[in-house]
Amino acid sequence: EYPEYWTDGPDRPQVMTDDQGRWEARDFPSDLGGMVVELIQPDGSSQRFRKPYAGWEHDTREPGEPIDLQDFRAGKAVFVLKSGFDVRGVVVDPEGNPVPNLLVKAGTGAVNHQRFPDFRTDTAGRFQFRHLLRRQLILTAYPTNFAIVSTVVEVTQNTPEVELRLKPQRPLRIQVLNGKGSPVGGARVSVDGYRTEGQMLD
Repeated sequence: EYPEYWTDGPDRPQVMTDDQGRWEARDFPSDLGGMVVELIQPDGSSQRFRKPYAGWEHDTREPGEPIDLQDFRAGKAVFVLKSGFDVRGVVVDPEGNPVPNLLVKAGTGAVNHQRFPDFRTDTAGRFQFRHLLRRQLILTAYPTNFAIVSTVVEVTQNTPEVELRLKPQRPLRIQVLNGKGSPVGGARVSVDGYRTEGQMLD
């Protein structure tokens, strides 16, 4: 009914640039009228380019630099990566001591989150993002002995160092019951991601 093309699925091979920065997408539909290309650098920073479908030119939910579709089909398209801003931070425990090798999740956007690759703090509890283009960055730290903590960072040219300070756990305990008030074993409980703003929760 309509053409589709995806390269970000689990069973699809990644499209990688060669040593000249060139790349190729095979079997690209000849009648595809819109597309989004995301370029992810080795440090995890990314930038999107977009050719919207006709009638969706003013839809801001999928931002990106413009793509010349005619040049793209001819193999002449040039994608210029902006330098962006850097964000540095540290994760500390309640006493202010750095927490090394701690899992941290990051992303941008509201409702439809764009997630970054997961990472861990270094031996000094620090982390760094480079070439960020979005105005806000969501960070969520996943400790094992403390509560999950999140923050939203305003990304500017002079963003101060971010401190994620862990706090004691305050568990939310839930019991699932059926209509008669009896416990239900094996019920799946999950986070509704698009209603959970300001956090990167699984």
